[in-house]
Amino acid sequence: MTVMENAPAGAAILDVVRIFSGIGTISVDFTTEDGSAQAGQDYVQSSGTLTFTNGEFHNTISVPIINDSLAETNKSFTVRLKNPSTGASVTSSGRAFVTIVDEDNYFEFASPTTVVGEGGGSVLIEVRRNGDTSGVGSVRVVNMGGTATPGRDYNLAPIPQTNQLMFDLDFAPGETSKKFTVNIVDDNIPEYDETVHFTLLSAGPPGAQTNATLMILDNDRTGRDLPVSLDVLQPWTNSQPRIAFNTLQGGFYLLQFSTNLTGHWQTISTNLGGGGRFEFTHSNATNWHGGFYRALQFGP
Repeated sequence: MTVMENAPAGAAILDVVRIFSGIGTISVDFTTEDGSAQAGQDYVQSSGTLTFTNGEFHNTISVPIINDSLAETNKSFTVRLKNPSTGASVTSSGRAFVTIVDEDNYFEFASPTTVVGEGGGSVLIEVRRNGDTSGVGSVRVVNMGGTATPGRDYNLAPIPQTNQLMFDLDFAPGETSKKFTVNIVDDNIPEYDETVHFTLLSAGPPGAQTNATLMILDNDRTGRDLPVSLDVLQPWTNSQPRIAFNTLQGGFYLLQFSTNLTGHWQTISTNLGGGGRFEFTHSNATNWHGGFYRALQFGP
């Protein structure tokens, strides 16, 4: 298990489980053993006896962790079960390895927000390493998604396409900064500004910047954003939804569809110029059910 040096409980809490039978009272001893973590410096040496009464299946061991202000590498120690009472035994999982993660060593984004224009080509996202950097280090970056779609709106480089949602940044000894590249796809479709959210799978002290957002500003929109009121027309033809709305002379509109309000909006129809009443019939009736439509209109 892993425990932060500044764990809220001030200790590593280990669960011990009794299996097979809950009949009768049994007991088992436990003790801690040094590894790279040293008793008295990194944790408090602990030992004792756990007693399970009749029908009791769960118990816990608490090992206090010593929190200091030193930036140091992660360290580990072992908690071992031994000397079970008559009629009981310790399984192969009767030894637990506990890793103490030093909150003085952590990774974070250099900035919580990065903004780039759709025509900007690419942008660098910086991750910083804090604390003891004498050895190698690695942190996993997770692409949490957003309104932008990988492959269509952006690509991570030099990350393989198969790893666009999760990848590792490796730091050499002494290296405190690493950047990954986001290549922006410049299309000619007017659309809303879009986002990509990243997070680091790395614990750190309160306030550590482990989340970051990339905002991609659209460069195809001109004029004014105008509200559009959609009318659902009846009757439908062959169960295909009919939608209508008014457009401006010389304006540009997008009609978009989404399976949910937080996902990617797919443009299903566009028009430039004409103005007047526009009617659209969705050819795939299945997509209508449980989906959403919206219209964006940009004034001349």
